[in-house]
Amino acid sequence: MSHGWTVQNPVSVVPPLAALLTVAALFVALCVAPSSAATVPSPAVRSVAGAGSAAPRLAAHRPPTCTRSAVLVSSEERAADQVFPVSAAGKVDCVLARGATGAGVRTLQRSLNVCYRASLQVDGVFGRRTRAALVAVQRSLDVSVDGRYDPGIRRVMYRDGGFAWRDRDGGGFTCIQGRHPARLAMHTPPPRTLPTT
Repeated sequence: MSHGWTVQNPVSVVPPLAALLTVAALFVALCVAPSSAATVPSPAVRSVAGAGSAAPRLAAHRPPTCTRSAVLVSSEERAADQVFPVSAAGKVDCVLARGATGAGVRTLQRSLNVCYRASLQVDGVFGRRTRAALVAVQRSLDVSVDGRYDPGIRRVMYRDGGFAWRDRDGGGFTCIQGRHPARLAMHTPPPRTLPTT
């Protein structure tokens, strides 16, 4: 039985070798805790370490805006694929805040609706209601509350099972939560399916 993953844009499939590298980077980005991420420099930081004035500029780097969504496709026999907000370059380390628009916001809104019982219109506009729903999730997950979607809240939501899965049969979106069943039962609704928008 194969346990591989392929990352795919909703429109195109990534070639196998590139997919393996992309999946490895996605796995590390999704699972590395913020405290340990600070002690393990990324390849970009490693390549310029000791390059004089270039290193301080990297420390001030801010993640790009999440403008798209990407699908993490399992090679296992599953009925759904997980969907994440990503940057234009396909990176999961991206940010969304009030005023942001587009597919990345729609993906976040859908996950907030399906996995955390928000009642948002999935319109791709990060407005007052989207911020309020994200603040509620941040509070329920005991993380700092700022109403912004960033790499820190993404890691916590991922571990919590808080990203929607797109049904392969076109039936809608589902939340598959089960990483921490006892903890989830305290603040997360049972899985449900919403129609595709």
